[in-house]
Amino acid sequence: MATRARWGNRLSKRSAVLLAAASAAASFTDSIWARDGTFTYTSGGTSWSNTGAWLYGNPVPNFRDEIANFTAVDLAPIVPIAIPINLDLSVTLGTLNFSDVNSNTPGGWTLSGGLNTLTMENTLSTAPVISVNNLGNSPVFSMVDIQVPIYGTQAFQKTGNSLLRLSAANQFGGTLIINNGTLEVSNLANLSLNAQPFIILAGPGGNNGFGTLSLRSDTVFDLSSKTLQITGVAGLYVDHFTSGATGLTDSVGTVVMMGTGSRTLNVGGGSSYGLNIGTLILDPGNTAAVLNQLAPGDLTVGNVITKNTSASTITFGSTTSSTALNLVITNSIKQNAAGSLSVVYSDTHQMNIGSFDGLTGNLVINGTGALVLGAGKLPSGSLGVQSGTLERKQNKGEKRKCEKKK
Repeated sequence: MATRARWGNRLSKRSAVLLAAASAAASFTDSIWARDGTFTYTSGGTSWSNTGAWLYGNPVPNFRDEIANFTAVDLAPIVPIAIPINLDLSVTLGTLNFSDVNSNTPGGWTLSGGLNTLTMENTLSTAPVISVNNLGNSPVFSMVDIQVPIYGTQAFQKTGNSLLRLSAANQFGGTLIINNGTLEVSNLANLSLNAQPFIILAGPGGNNGFGTLSLRSDTVFDLSSKTLQITGVAGLYVDHFTSGATGLTDSVGTVVMMGTGSRTLNVGGGSSYGLNIGTLILDPGNTAAVLNQLAPGDLTVGNVITKNTSASTITFGSTTSSTALNLVITNSIKQNAAGSLSVVYSDTHQMNIGSFDGLTGNLVINGTGALVLGAGKLPSGSLGVQSGTLERKQNKGEKRKCEKKK
């Protein structure tokens, strides 16, 4: 009996080992043998299930970790056009790639499908990827428009230098990451009500581009329920969906300059855009933050808060010479940690700051415009005017010129 029991234990352990090995092998097989499907159809639009539209007639990509490449077609060899793809079945993918083999003849892709859905799912530690790259410069056609709901627990990473438009009421969970190019939405449901309450905007900057969130709506877009986390060089664009819409002012709740090193948020928009940012936060460890305006419009920030325990700098400026540009810090620039913060204003326009609250640091004016301080507290450090004008409001609403150097 004892011998039989020992053999029973051995068999039980061996079965457990075999089951674990089989499970690991299945996971490994999912990753290794995931299909890499390339779309090669050149006769206009077609359905996803058309096996003749895929290289070698392979079974269409439709499983976690699998890759679908819409990268081997000259989209618009004659005139700009968007190629429609009918998602005639619900599809699951790990990576979805779009591009044009000749971006000098710009075109785009449209993914539609009635009641069918797209699920982004992989077995990797990183989020699935939707890449939109090199679609040319047509303002009408150089984009991918995904009109079917996107599902999945990991959201996705937007990569590539071209524009991705989300048009459906999406249902994905997880953290949405915009690593490069532009992600365009027209309402909060496009960003998924099931997703995390923050969106990561990243990007290397310079010629390598940066991640931009574009709010395109003909009614006020209230994004106050989301926090934008800036982890590199990022953009925020505000415009109307149709060119005939009147001026609108959109709202963003909180913007956080994350991590160590320098972080930049470039703000722009269409004609007479307006944007309200509730709070701009410099995360602990962030040593340099930049808030730029790239186009004429009104930018208002409620509060600027630094949480850095060492020295850091925030720079406000613009890259436009338009006079229809206005930046207002309505409340205060506040210090919530032991470090010091230097505030640099480098612009040709007027900027208004209500007050400085417990700020240990310097205020540097380096531009040709005017920085107008409210009647509240001043920073404890030095006030330096390298060029431009620094003005201080008195309690009666008057302005008193503090320093000026030309």
